[in-house]
Amino acid sequence: MKLNGHPLMLFNILERKFILFGIAFWPQDFHLFVLAMLTFIVFIILFTALFGRIWCGWACPQTIFMEMVFRKIEYLIEGDYMQQKALNAESPNPIKFRKKFLKNSIFFLISFIIAKYFLGLYYWGR
Repeated sequence: MKLNGHPLMLFNILERKFILFGIAFWPQDFHLFVLAMLTFIVFIILFTALFGRIWCGWACPQTIFMEMVFRKIEYLIEGDYMQQKALNAESPNPIKFRKKFLKNSIFFLISFIIAKYFLGLYYWGR
């Protein structure tokens, strides 16, 4: 494959000529290549750190459903963190079974409805 009249990549060590993506680099250009690669790597790290936190913390559908739907149902049925911890520490009994069964049944129902509508959107758009 050629780009700008040069091969896409060529590493000619004997002639000390390196071509990357159609651009020729000579040994005296090595510092420019290193600076470009370091800038590219830093850009990727900063972009991922900044926008990854925004996506995972506020916009990801998994986070939205977990915090806005499932966690509220869990708190409604089992109580806050300390009550949930106490419930999990209890030995098996009918009240614990009823609460866990109700919570998981509601979770399954909501998950089924969400999956149904998302798959419906996918197939409807085809």
